Amino acid sequence: MNIDKDTNKNNDKVLIQFYDDEKHQVIIHHLGSMIQNVAMAIEILKSVESVLKEYDIV
Repeated sequence: MNIDKDTNKNNDKVLIQFYDDEKHQVIIHHLGSMIQNVAMAIEILKSVESVLKEYDIV
């Protein structure tokens, strides 16, 4: 999983990356974006968990 900070906006992007054995390539899927006003680890974790819950991953 990759959490990417967009330097031009206030959004953090939650991306998931994995290697697809059938396609023989890395797949990148954008799960969502969030505005992160507080940079404490627990707050970032809560935001990421909320995005993952949307996809029933957590």
